[in-house]
Amino acid sequence: MKNQRFIIFVSLLLMVSCSSPVKEQDTSDFTFIPDNTPFIAGFIEATNDTVHHYPEVIVGYFTNEREYLLEELYQASDPPPDVYSPDLLTQLVKTMNHFKFVYESEEQATVTVTGPLNHPRKKEVIYTNQSNGLYGDVNAELPLLAGENYRIDIELPDGRAYSSTTVIPSSVEIEIPDSIGIELYNAEYSDGTPVERFLNEPKIFFEHPEETHLVIVQNNTDKDRDLLLMEPDDEFMFYDRGNFLRAGSLYGISLTREDTDTLSKSWVQRLDKPRSEIWEFEHNWMRLSFFSDGIYYLHPMMDEFSTYITWSETINNELLDAIDNRDSTYLFDTSTIRKVGEDGQLLPKEATDAIGFFAGYFSVYDQTTLYPIRQFDLDSLLSAYADN
Repeated sequence: MKNQRFIIFVSLLLMVSCSSPVKEQDTSDFTFIPDNTPFIAGFIEATNDTVHHYPEVIVGYFTNEREYLLEELYQASDPPPDVYSPDLLTQLVKTMNHFKFVYESEEQATVTVTGPLNHPRKKEVIYTNQSNGLYGDVNAELPLLAGENYRIDIELPDGRAYSSTTVIPSSVEIEIPDSIGIELYNAEYSDGTPVERFLNEPKIFFEHPEETHLVIVQNNTDKDRDLLLMEPDDEFMFYDRGNFLRAGSLYGISLTREDTDTLSKSWVQRLDKPRSEIWEFEHNWMRLSFFSDGIYYLHPMMDEFSTYITWSETINNELLDAIDNRDSTYLFDTSTIRKVGEDGQLLPKEATDAIGFFAGYFSVYDQTTLYPIRQFDLDSLLSAYADN
C-alpha cells in the first residue's frame, strides 16, 4: 500500500499457538496485569459479498505465569476456544504469547449485543455459550449493517458488568477485474536457474470507507503451495476456513493515512520444471477488511507476513515497547472495554479492570485470475535450459 510497504513472503507456515518468541524467564515480581483479569474480545463484520460466519465473542481471564515456558502456557491454560475468525483467535493466542498469560475460560457469562443502534432494525441478541469462553450469535439474528453502531454488554457470574460500543465502517465498492494480464520478462537466479518476473505491477485502486482506522489486505492464490515451498502433507493454517481466510502468501496490515490506497498484483515463477508444470494462470482470492478504531491493536495471523510500515512503526512498536519497558498500564490504556457501575452507568476509563476490545469491520471479498503476457519465447528458453 503506497510506497511504504515491504514484503516478506512466508517460507514456512507456523502454528499460531507457537509463533511468538518469549524472552528469558523473568523471576521478578513484576506483572503486566493483576491475576484473573477479565479478557473480553469480539468482532462484528458486515460485507456486501459473503458473511463467512456469525459473530463471536471470547470471555475469559488472564493470569500472569512467569515461571512457564511458552509451550507450557497452553498446558496450564484452558483449551483455546474454537473461534472461527482467524483475526479474533489470533488476538487471544498472541496476547497470551506476548505477555506470557495463562487463559481461563468463563462459561457462565451473559453476553448481549444490541444494534444497529438508533435504527429501525435494532435488535438485542443474547449470544449462545458455545465452549471454552466462546459466545456466538449462532442463529445469525443480529442485523449486520455497514455504517451502523452496536453495543456489547457482558455480565460475569460475580456481578461485574462491562460494556463497549463500536461502529462498522461504511460500505465501499472495489472494482476488481475478472482477469488481469501481467507482462513478464525472463531472468536468472544467481545459480543460473531461469525465472520469469513481472515488468510492472498492475494496481487495483480503492478508497477507505468512512470510520476506517486500520486495514487488512489478504491475498491467497492457487499457487501458494509452490510459493511457500510446502511439503505434500503440509496444511495451510486455517485451511478449513476456505481460501479467503486461510493463511497464504500475502497478509498485510496498515493504518489509515490517506483516503485512497492500492493493491498491487505481481508474478514470479521458476522455470526449471517441465513445460506441463509451467503456470499459465494464477487464481487469486482477496479479502480487504476495514476496521473501526474499536480494535485496540491487531496481531497479524503469522510472524512472517507481508506488512506495511505505518502499522509496524505505530501499533506494533508501541506494543513491543510496552513489553520491553514493563508497562503495566498499556493493556488497560488500549482496551476499549469499559466497566459498568451498580447504577448501570459507565465508569471512568481508569476504573476498568478488564482488557480487550469490541470492534466492527467491513469486508470486501473478491476473486481474479492472473495470466502471463510473456515478452520472450518460453519454449525456446526451456529448450536452451534443458540443453545446458
